[in-house]
Amino acid sequence: MRTMLVMILVGAVACGGEPKADAGAAGMSDTLGYGTPTTAAPVSLTEVAPGDTATILRVMRGTMSDIDALLPELERRDTMLEPVGTQEPRRLTVWVQNGTPRKLTVTEPDDAGAMTGLSHFWLVGNELRVVQQPFAAFVFYGDRILVWTDSALEPVPDIPDDDRMAREIELVREAREYLGVFGLKLP
Repeated sequence: MRTMLVMILVGAVACGGEPKADAGAAGMSDTLGYGTPTTAAPVSLTEVAPGDTATILRVMRGTMSDIDALLPELERRDTMLEPVGTQEPRRLTVWVQNGTPRKLTVTEPDDAGAMTGLSHFWLVGNELRVVQQPFAAFVFYGDRILVWTDSALEPVPDIPDDDRMAREIELVREAREYLGVFGLKLP
């Protein structure tokens, strides 16, 4: 049986196909996404060389697209928070796989209080992995920001350590708070 599987994989690669990580597996890895050879580049943040921002961004984009591709199969929960001041109520949506949150979206107010923006939180193995907000995006490993980008996913150089640490704390706090509304926890 094992020999047959190896022959099928070798045949698929020889014909231009590529073996892909199982995006539906529990505790999904940080895959690079479909169409990227898994043998040519790291498929998780643990495999990325220190300082390799380009590869971290590929893993980031792959994580986002892989989880987004799963959303139709996941349990979706929606709610609204009470309005604050003159703001419209925030809308929260979470997608859950086997009791574990995989993605969270939260509406964001503009200067007039209208909820015109959207923040996305992607989670891998019950850890915050990527956050994309209206004007910036962040790649996390543990509770630390590895890469801070602008809205076009281009790295922002020279973020002061104090700013980075404050943003880490704030984003993890937000994710915990919003997941808590659904009775879900972020360690």
